[in-house]
Amino acid sequence: MTRRVLVCGTWRGALAFLLLACPALTCAAGLSLPERTGAPGSSLTAPLSFTARGDAITGLQFDVQYDSSVMNVTFTAGEGLRAAGKNLYSAQPDYNRRRVLIVGSNQTPLPDGVLLNTFINLYPNAKPGTYTLTISHALATNAAGDNLPLSVTAGNIIVKGGQDQVVRLSPDGVVNAASMAAGPVTPGEVITLIGSDLGPVYPVQAAADHLDTELNGTRVLLNGVAASLLFASPNQINAIVPVEAAGSETVSLEVQTEGATRAQTAVPSAGASPALFTADATGAGQAVVFNQDSSLNTALNPASRGSEILLLLNGAGPDRQAAISVLIGGAAAGILDLSPSPGLVPSLTLIRCRVPDQILASQTSALTVTVGTSASPSGVTLSVR
Repeated sequence: MTRRVLVCGTWRGALAFLLLACPALTCAAGLSLPERTGAPGSSLTAPLSFTARGDAITGLQFDVQYDSSVMNVTFTAGEGLRAAGKNLYSAQPDYNRRRVLIVGSNQTPLPDGVLLNTFINLYPNAKPGTYTLTISHALATNAAGDNLPLSVTAGNIIVKGGQDQVVRLSPDGVVNAASMAAGPVTPGEVITLIGSDLGPVYPVQAAADHLDTELNGTRVLLNGVAASLLFASPNQINAIVPVEAAGSETVSLEVQTEGATRAQTAVPSAGASPALFTADATGAGQAVVFNQDSSLNTALNPASRGSEILLLLNGAGPDRQAAISVLIGGAAAGILDLSPSPGLVPSLTLIRCRVPDQILASQTSALTVTVGTSASPSGVTLSVR
């Protein structure tokens, strides 16, 4: 009998040790950042990953702290956030801290995977060393509003090397200006370049009445053809892919400042790369949609079922005859008219369509546009009553 008690006690002790030693058995849902290495002046990308571990988490808030004398950090929506139909809100309460809020009016749990795409710009004067991206003040909630435990894993940014090893722009830093997601580019698409030390020291916008292929000495060439520029700054450039860049599987992209090459990369090309602009410019959540009375669609100003709405599509491609379809809440929306966008960027497409009568009223009706066989990214919504 004594021996049995001892064995039982030993087994209990071993189980306790196992539970403590194996985080997968006891840990709550988690957020994690990986390690990345780059030279001063480089542009880096890092996925911020989420693991549910059985918890049905519907909302998150957390801070990411970093050394602002070494780098700048920004976020865009990842596949996990899009799949759950959530909204991303980001603020900077301090010079070295980004606060992130992920919420939605639906009760869909966040799935495992890449929650956010993190863009890290290392300054040219960054000193070699290891710098930590710390996740703090992390909170998680479920559909009932209960607080749930959340584990976090910091990421390290290792700065080493010299200017000859600089990567000022990676392929992941070339994104669709509407979805803020990396992918193939298409002629006429407005693209955003996110990098380090790319453009002029002081940000400059295009003139209100015309576009140029150069802003304060900065140019963007795609397959050797200069792109029209909408905005240029050290860390971001907005450009329009020239029509002449069509016809190849990959496109060479070069950024020049005062005639000197600042960055070079190659990006895939496609006949269409559709994406809808969103209200908060994160690529997810409420779309930029105009109701039948020309007012902006919002949760407080939804579109009526059966009414007309106007969508603004980026990346429809050069083929104006390509089949375009719209789904709202999973039902086909009747397209009434397609036209070029008025103003400086006629390559954007205006879609006038009718909200299906049979869908349910929702503040987060899923909205997707398909051009040929290419569909816009998920996670974009509009409000319907």
